[in-house]
Parts: sequence; structure tokens; C-alpha cells
Amino acid sequence: MMSTSDNDSDVSEDGISLKIDSKGSKECNIATPAEFVKRFGGSRVIEKVLIANNGIAAVKCMRSVRRWAYELFGNDKAIRFVAMVTPEDLRVRGLSYFNSALLVLVFAVASLIN
Repeated sequence: MMSTSDNDSDVSEDGISLKIDSKGSKECNIATPAEFVKRFGGSRVIEKVLIANNGIAAVKCMRSVRRWAYELFGNDKAIRFVAMVTPEDLRVRGLSYFNSALLVLVFAVASLIN
């Protein structure tokens, strides 16, 4: 069961609650994604996310997840990223564009001929 209110948000699952007020302070401390999953009765921990988009959407995704991880766990690197890029992406944007990723996989793409 999940519930939210205007000023504060409560997430309740099997009698366990995490309360985050409008200032971002937490009622209980959760240090890692594994602890979060355990507390809320989950079975799989997401430790790495594959980013297979080469645009600003990929960067925004990484920034959003990092911000969420920092707000919840106090560690913006609690969730790691693997970015897939083409040599063209690296040429145009440079490696610094993908610096939020733990690992950058460069792969060649064959041209599609119709």
C-alpha cells in the first residue's frame, strides 16, 4: 500500500515506512540499494543501469538517478551506469559527455542499406 500527502510523502509496504518531508529529511536511514530492497520486501537489487541512448536524454537520466540516489542513500554513486556509445558519439561529444558512466562501451555500427 502506498500513500502520499501534500507536504510529506510516505511509502508504506508491509508495515515498513519511509517518510520524506518537504525538506528532504528521512525518517529512517537507508544506506544502500540492497538495504532499500530488503526493507521493502523486494527480491532484486539494481546496481548497474545500461544507458543505450547517445543524447542529452542519457545524460539527464544519469543525473536524475544520481540525484535520487544521493537524496535517498547519501551516495550519488550507489547506482552505477554503463554507457554504450559509437565512435561517432565520441568524436562529436567527447568522452567527457559520458563521464557519469562507470564504463563506456564503444561499439561500431554497420550502415543499414535498404
